[in-house]
Amino acid sequence: MTKDNGKKIGIKDIALKAGVSIGTVDRVLHMRGDVSAATQSRVLAIVEEYGYTPNVIARTLSSKKQLKIGIVIPDSSDRNPYWEMPILGISKAGGELSRFNTGIIEAYFDASVEASFREAFDKVLAQNPDGMVLNPVFGHNSLEEIRQLDEAEIPYVSIEVNVEGIDKLGHFGQDAQQSGRVAASLVAAGVPELSETLIIKQTSKKIFSKHIESRISGFLEYFSESSHKDTSLQVRPVIVEIDLSLKGEPETTLQQTLSQHPDIKAVFIPNSRAFLFADFIEQHNLEGYFVVGYDIIDQNIAHLEKGTIAFLIGHRPHVQAYNAIMALAEHLLSGKEIPAVNYSQIDIINKENITYYKNN
Repeated sequence: MTKDNGKKIGIKDIALKAGVSIGTVDRVLHMRGDVSAATQSRVLAIVEEYGYTPNVIARTLSSKKQLKIGIVIPDSSDRNPYWEMPILGISKAGGELSRFNTGIIEAYFDASVEASFREAFDKVLAQNPDGMVLNPVFGHNSLEEIRQLDEAEIPYVSIEVNVEGIDKLGHFGQDAQQSGRVAASLVAAGVPELSETLIIKQTSKKIFSKHIESRISGFLEYFSESSHKDTSLQVRPVIVEIDLSLKGEPETTLQQTLSQHPDIKAVFIPNSRAFLFADFIEQHNLEGYFVVGYDIIDQNIAHLEKGTIAFLIGHRPHVQAYNAIMALAEHLLSGKEIPAVNYSQIDIINKENITYYKNN
């Protein structure tokens, strides 16, 4: 289609008719988000009306073939409400992609049961997806499933856990090693004289992902460097592993550990379950612990506001999921390459700025 003067319609004309900026039209056409649903609908309606075809999105609108993107990530059954957060990003991406003949196939698994991952993976694969977004939480134990994607020539990206040696298009997550260093710097600033520092690893069946280990590695690395080896920053790590599937945990292990190590003042929890330690010290009327944990979930926010948790480190998992899906969709639609590594920012949150993160 052309304008009344016979010239081909362009992005500038679409922007004028929609009453938005050229940049907004560009974001809609290239699925970059940050555009309201109403604005997106208005722009796409004009695209359809005038048959704007130089972009692959418009051509896809008239296609009868629906693309299918599979999503395989953990659920929140493992006493871990963190996994409710990526669903927000999946929902947002699904809503935007529905206008582009692209659907989402979702399957969730128990992060403490490898068989559950295989079941969810097989469920999605059976529906012949055009691409897949997955969290290979079991690391190299997930390779058997992932190789099926390679054999079927199904492109895929990973989120949260970055497994090396697989043929993924890209990874979306946080630099776990660096975020551990950030946590260490917060502890160093918050506890002037460190000695024993408690590091709590807690999950069902003691299954700890690679990114958890990387956070701990970064935390310890920070204190091992020569610039931090003065007497006030000597850290003797006390690392405990807690199996939350066992009756009485984490209470039993925490009570025993704190009684055996009365000098502990700093506590580092490299996953979203900082609230479990905060619950424990609150219930037992214990004070004086400087706690650093991860993720802006309701339980952690409550303790952050009360001061039981000093800092949370956030990495916007809903944005990670959204970006991973949209990047894969654009690759499937237009062949656009995906950068090998896509790190999200490392947010530092305390009770003074938590308000700005609650709804973002």
